[in-house]
Amino acid sequence: MAKKILKEEILKDEQLNQVAGGTIAESFDDADRFEALGFHVYCNDPGVPLNDLYTETMLTLQDTYGKFGVKAITYGDDHRANSYFVDGKEVSREDAWKHIYAQFKK
Repeated sequence: MAKKILKEEILKDEQLNQVAGGTIAESFDDADRFEALGFHVYCNDPGVPLNDLYTETMLTLQDTYGKFGVKAITYGDDHRANSYFVDGKEVSREDAWKHIYAQFKK
């Protein structure tokens, strides 16, 4: 019975593509991607407490997403998935980046 239940819980690739989300690691990867595109995301002002720098970086990341028409909600922890929205519709992280990269091809 346990095997049957687990089998029913496995998502197919097309279902996984619809799952929006990420963790702190993905948030920092997103920041790295924006930095590579020439957008300053990381806050590293000397003398500012680390927690404040972290919070500021997450806010800057959300603002940078907004410049490309993506609303990103970054929770900044290892447990809650980030959320990404394009035109008010929740999308996967991958689709959010496709939306961003498409704007560079114009």
